[in-house]
Parts: sequence; structure tokens; C-alpha cells
Amino acid sequence: MQLVNSVSFVQLVNSVSVVNFVQSVNINTYGATKIILRIDNNCLYRYIARGFLMKIFEGSKFSVPFLSAFEVRSGIFTDMLKNEITRDPLFEDLKDIVANLGMVLCYVRKSTQGKTVQIFVDIMKSEGETGIDECALVHNTILPRLEMKYGRDDLYLEVSTPGLQRNLRDIYEFSVFKGKRCRVYSQKYSSWLTGIITETTDNGLSLSDYEVEDTKEKGESIELGYEDIQKAKLEHKWEDMKNVRVK
Repeated sequence: MQLVNSVSFVQLVNSVSVVNFVQSVNINTYGATKIILRIDNNCLYRYIARGFLMKIFEGSKFSVPFLSAFEVRSGIFTDMLKNEITRDPLFEDLKDIVANLGMVLCYVRKSTQGKTVQIFVDIMKSEGETGIDECALVHNTILPRLEMKYGRDDLYLEVSTPGLQRNLRDIYEFSVFKGKRCRVYSQKYSSWLTGIITETTDNGLSLSDYEVEDTKEKGESIELGYEDIQKAKLEHKWEDMKNVRVK
């Protein structure tokens, strides 16, 4: 019998077409072994996958010593990064207006609660700090346009700045925060990486002054594809913030 590892088990799973909805597998060994499968976010699929994969595993050449758990979870990490912000018609309506005010439109979201249309907008200045005055300027400028579109009585508009440790969920946001430090979880390295966003393309980004947290590997520059990134957020260190003046 051969001891299982994540690569060999993924190959085993992928060789069986009936369970091709399995997205990834993670095997952690801390005295005992725990296998975690991340699949499509569907309760029925999770139930079927567990049964099928247990049968496949039991009939394979692989063994897992001290197996403590076999767990199937939703694929909350896979395809985490979206590419939706710039495709939103509301974003298209507002981006040039915000740009003419010297600001960058970072994010816009529309939702409804009962009859009320709620619109949330995140902005920041192209250069320098963004404060209450800038938020008020954008609010007062775009509100009449939104009232014409959605009505005055049933509209709620909120304009704010991005948080210091903002979660990055859309490819567009990496270009917005170029020059900022971020923290990303890479499937390739199975670890968090920190670095400063220096370049962005349609397919990925470059981080400078990077560090792989698990191995402590450091370097001047590293390139990551968007499909490799499972999670991402802005990361601030004291040396990044010491010259920033609170407005």
C-alpha cells in the first residue's frame, strides 16, 4: 500500500469521471490525517461525493494512516476572484462622473430591501488621502442622477472609503490598489503570500518585496495568476502607514 498525498489523491479522483465535480483536495497531517474535499456548493453533490469517494478510496492502492476525518465541504475558495465590477451597468454609469471629481470608483453594489433601492459605493482619491469631504462630494454629485433613475423616495445611497484590511474579491480591485500591500492565499504554494501590488494584467499580477508565510521565502518579485488566488485582502504594516496622516 502507498501512503496518500494530495497530488496522488487528486490524480485518483480526477481519473474517475463520475466525480468530476470535485474541485480540490487538501490533506493535512498533524499526528492524524484529515482529508478535506472542496466541491461544488450543492448539498446533494456533497452527499454523493462522500459516498463515491469513500468507495474509490477504499478500493485504491492508497492508505491513510490514522485517518481521523473525511470531510466534504463547499467549494468556497475555488473561483473566489470574480470579474464583475467593471461589467456592472451601474459602474459604467458612475465611473466617469467619479473620475471627473478626481476620485477612483472602487466598488458599487445595488440591492433592494422591500421597495427601497440601496446603493453602496466605495471611492478613493487618485492621489492622497480620502476623507469625509470627498465622500460627501461624490454623494452629492451622483445622488440626483440616481434619483432620476430609481426615484427619490425609495433610494438609499451610501458612499464610503475602502477599509484598511479590505477583502479583495474582484480582479478589478487589484488594479485599483496598485502600490498597496496585499495578502493572498496561493493554491500553488499552499500558503499565504504578502507583497506590494506592482503590476496587473488581464491574467494575473506581480508582487514586489514578497514573502511566503509558511516557508519564510522572500524575494524581490513574484507573479501570480488570478486562477491561483483563493483569497486576498489588503495588508498594512507600520512602515506602510507611518507617514500617513489621518484626515
